[in-house]
Amino acid sequence: MAKLLDPERVYFSSRVISQADCTQRHQKGLDVVLGQESAVLILDDTESVSTSAVL
Repeated sequence: MAKLLDPERVYFSSRVISQADCTQRHQKGLDVVLGQESAVLILDDTESVSTSAVL
C-alpha cells in the first residue's frame, strides 16, 4: 500500500509500521510508535473494509 500511495518514498520513506512490527500477536497497536500518536496515519487496507476493489 505504501508503494501505491508514495512510490517515490517522499512522504512515508521507511516509516511504515505493520502488524508484524507490533509487540502483541494478532493485535495492532501504537506501542511501537516512537513519535507522537497525533502524527500517526492509520490505514486499513484489508479487503473486508473496502466497498470497492477498484484502485
